[in-house]
Amino acid sequence: MENKVFEENLACIKKYDNNLYNKLLMYNSKKANIKINKTLKEEYNLILDNTEIHSNSGAIEEAKKIASSIQDKKDSIRIIYGLGLGYLADEIANKVKIGKIIIYEPNLDILKVVLSIASIDALFMENVILCQDIETFSKNIKNYVNEKSDISVTFLNSYKNLYFDDIKNLLETAQKIQGEYKGNLNTYYKKAPSAINSTFSNLKKIISNPDISELKNIYKGKTALVISAGPSLAENIEIIKNNQDKFIIFAVGAALKLLASNNIKPDFVVNIETFSTLAQFQNTDTKNCYMILEAYSTPHVMVLESKKTFNYISKGNFINDWLRDMLNIKNEVKSYGTVSYSALSSAFLMGFNKIIIIGQDLAYKKGACYAKGSQYESLEYIFLKEQNKFMVRTHNLKEYAKSFETKYLTEQEALKVAKKSIEQINKNLTSILGQDGTMLPSKNDYAIFIKIFENCAIEFKKQNPSLKLINSSSNGALIKGFENIELKEVVNELESIDRIDLTNINANYDKQRIMHYINTLLPYLADYASKIEKLACLCQEVLSGLEINHTYSENIKVLLVKIQELIHTIVSISSDKKADFTLSIYTKLLLKPLDNNAFRDIEATKKTILKFKNNCEKILPFIEKYIKKLNDIQSVIFK
Repeated sequence: MENKVFEENLACIKKYDNNLYNKLLMYNSKKANIKINKTLKEEYNLILDNTEIHSNSGAIEEAKKIASSIQDKKDSIRIIYGLGLGYLADEIANKVKIGKIIIYEPNLDILKVVLSIASIDALFMENVILCQDIETFSKNIKNYVNEKSDISVTFLNSYKNLYFDDIKNLLETAQKIQGEYKGNLNTYYKKAPSAINSTFSNLKKIISNPDISELKNIYKGKTALVISAGPSLAENIEIIKNNQDKFIIFAVGAALKLLASNNIKPDFVVNIETFSTLAQFQNTDTKNCYMILEAYSTPHVMVLESKKTFNYISKGNFINDWLRDMLNIKNEVKSYGTVSYSALSSAFLMGFNKIIIIGQDLAYKKGACYAKGSQYESLEYIFLKEQNKFMVRTHNLKEYAKSFETKYLTEQEALKVAKKSIEQINKNLTSILGQDGTMLPSKNDYAIFIKIFENCAIEFKKQNPSLKLINSSSNGALIKGFENIELKEVVNELESIDRIDLTNINANYDKQRIMHYINTLLPYLADYASKIEKLACLCQEVLSGLEINHTYSENIKVLLVKIQELIHTIVSISSDKKADFTLSIYTKLLLKPLDNNAFRDIEATKKTILKFKNNCEKILPFIEKYIKKLNDIQSVIFK
């Protein structure tokens, strides 16, 4: 029988969620214990398992009262838990026009019955999404959320009584997603200046190094061992030492010290860090290793001697997309802030059919944070009875600080870095699910890394169904998609692998294409540097004038207008698609002093203009350096 109400509702849902459309189309709700009655005000009411969903004294009045405190904001995300008969959704949708509304109704019976009988205005509005499962809900939150998002959840009293824990978990899920977004954004802007600086410093090396894609399927069907520095590494070090001929070894920097002391020679060493990790390579020899490095890896590591260095230029990071276009790189490699992922991704690209991870505990086991003999071995995890809390500390701060010491960092500076490192760890303690089903102490970023590895397992197995992923980090975090097998069992099934000589693989980039990209970018950088320099001069004029007259003279007013116009021009230059990968970062840093009170009075103006001037003076040397580095490339390409 034709049901136009149901068809119209489904047509609306199909625009943004084809899965839910099909699910509702095929779902049979005949066995549902759902009835439709009327309230005392003759409004329709939904009865679920003998529970009235809307207030019997007045469904519309109840919805209006709940929605009365809702405010419409540009970045708001209003979650409505429970569709009911749509009274609350309609009331909120009538108030929220610029924010986003997500209606979450987990009960398919309610959805099928209600959408078959009720035409709900809210469902036809562009800013409203209806979803039924937590995965789709999370996806929608990720699509909408930003650092300014005001997230709230609204619900009827009946839903609160029926699903209080679910409502709480739903809000926590949304807030966690926003927290991850903020964390990623903060990390991005925090690391971006040093990453951009490193990339330009590395540019000569980058165009001389072959891309990781040159190694695609080179070890097809073989076994790889990806080594991280968690406690399980030390527990298995003898097994690795005695069986290193049976797998191609990928090692992260923090594990090198322990490997070197046990005469274990990694085939590949992977680094993606923007900060100096040179301390990880002290007393180790990379001459007989192949290096896999991000474009933005610290230059101190980029210049280390190796058999051959391969570029791992991931998608979507810092200025990598510009680099990938310039070098015409077509691979799909990604980076998620953990070097272990980049090592795993490299192994997958090379075609290994069995990849074992070790030292990827992602938790603090038996008080240990890292493997004995690794760079950070002095860190320990303890419970303070008097303070009733867990914390990470070092039993020897000077020893821990040595892990940060390099020729670029003094002993005192290393001590400060070490203390700050421990403070940051203690700010981010959490718990994760272990392989044995118990909860283990961990860090927030480790919890994020677990999800990254789980998603990676799904993605890699889609591309290669025969891929076997093994987690030999015994008693560490549970990582779904990986089999938990102890290394001593795995090695019994393995045979020796012949190493392939990769030293003859060379860079093969189009030199004319590189020069075209550089010559296209240079004018933007030059124009940007010129405007930054001019802005600094205007700021100095304003500061000098205010220092003398302490008033907004006509000349000062003219100068302030010029500054605002120049800032607008700078923003315009940095947002151009040919330059926004780098200049937008510096423009964001430049504009930090701007707020609602920036030009409220003389003192506020002086403070703001001084910050502008200081920021210009900090930024300008970097842009000038980038111009020089790009000009230097010509001598490398046409030598």
